[in-house]
Amino acid sequence: MDLASFFARSNALEWTALFTALGLIVVLGSILPRDRRRRLLGPVVLLLLYVLLALAARVMAGRPGTARTLGLLASFLLGLALIRLVFAVFFDAIPLTRRRFPKIVQDVLMGVAYFVALMGLFSASGVEMSSILTTSALVTAVVAFALQDTLGNVIGGLAVQIMRPFSVGDWVTVESHTGRVTEINWRATRLLTSEEVVVVVPNGTIAKGAIVNYSQPSKVVRREFKVSAAYDVPPSRVKEVALRAIGTSPGVLPEPVPHCFLKTFGDSGIEYACRFFIDDFPRRDVLVGDAAARVYYEFLREGIEIPYPIRTLHMYQHGDEQERREEEDRVRNLADRFMAIDFLAPLGHEALLALARRVRTVSFGQGEAIVREGEDGTDLFLIKHGEVSVGVTSGTGSHEVARLKAGDFFGEMSLMTGEARRATVVALGDVRAVRVDKESFRDVLAHHPELVERISHVLAQRETALEERLASLPAEADKVIAKRSAALLGAIKGFFGL
Repeated sequence: MDLASFFARSNALEWTALFTALGLIVVLGSILPRDRRRRLLGPVVLLLLYVLLALAARVMAGRPGTARTLGLLASFLLGLALIRLVFAVFFDAIPLTRRRFPKIVQDVLMGVAYFVALMGLFSASGVEMSSILTTSALVTAVVAFALQDTLGNVIGGLAVQIMRPFSVGDWVTVESHTGRVTEINWRATRLLTSEEVVVVVPNGTIAKGAIVNYSQPSKVVRREFKVSAAYDVPPSRVKEVALRAIGTSPGVLPEPVPHCFLKTFGDSGIEYACRFFIDDFPRRDVLVGDAAARVYYEFLREGIEIPYPIRTLHMYQHGDEQERREEEDRVRNLADRFMAIDFLAPLGHEALLALARRVRTVSFGQGEAIVREGEDGTDLFLIKHGEVSVGVTSGTGSHEVARLKAGDFFGEMSLMTGEARRATVVALGDVRAVRVDKESFRDVLAHHPELVERISHVLAQRETALEERLASLPAEADKVIAKRSAALLGAIKGFFGL
């Protein structure tokens, strides 16, 4: 074939391919998102190189061999540009195709297309294809043997992309490493762990091992911790208290329902496993710790011992007189605190000493609700240490109305009449409080029934001052207090059976 016939035959095809490529560039430039338009830079450069080589072939028309070589190279570059534009149409402009074919698969397909174009160039140049294929097979075998680990990682990456056991953004465990997938490339997969450390795992290793995906099929995952309780506490009681505490812990999902069960009988106590579900896997350790802390405080309040083996022997020597003196100091200090509470003051110091001997000190952790608005209650709380927030619910949501510190108290109306809680009280840190329960107070009132009327009058005064704001109407205030005092007196007597 002479040079004239070569150019005559190739010009028609090349002009068609050139205008097709230019049309695709214009269309893609108008429909592709801004961040994907840079994919058109490669085809544009290839087209510019094609134009330069085609012009050079025209200039070198007097030298047929050189012109033919330049023409073939120009056609090859035009073909590469067209291939890249076609791939951009299918894998960038069509979202459905882009989602179904991962990038590594797209790269493989493009590599195959480049190889076919290169073979076409050799064939058009008159090169014997059988010799090339024979030589390439030998070279491929040598390269494959030398790079078998790298090729294994590449094939593993291709398998990961096709099977999609995880995607970028998923939390997974691979080869004992747990982290969020940040990148999947030809050779390896990158994980960002909870310690903010990047772990690079070869794709070949991933393809051979087990993969645990915590983000599929949903983000809901189960967590577990173990806790021991003394043998003298019935298992049903332990499970009831533990589930109540876990249910109030932040981040614990109500569905699926948490559950606890007896795990084994240990040397020092019965071991239980508590399981619950969360949907915030990155904070899994924090949420498990919060739930376990809630169980600890609830066990402490309910008198459920968490036993542990003692390896160190501690010896204390206290005389009976010293122990009695320490207990009397504690009771006396607590009775003095009770005297500072206006509606308890009428009981007198002796009665309050008796009350102080009966009550218990309880502990709460940060964020725990000590009482909840609307719930039934029969206990009064006197804060010994810490601070609490008092909140009420209205049409616009929950609002904080007060903060109470050491020496303050709350729950007096529930203690005296059994009425539902009027507010939610939440611990703002570690809180220790004295809990005065109905039974302890009933024993004191049984010995001093004549004081009930005075207590009801004090409560009525407090209620009137807080709710009715009658300080500016003293004439009406006395009537309201008297009426309210009579109502409270009846409620108190009925509640305590006096």
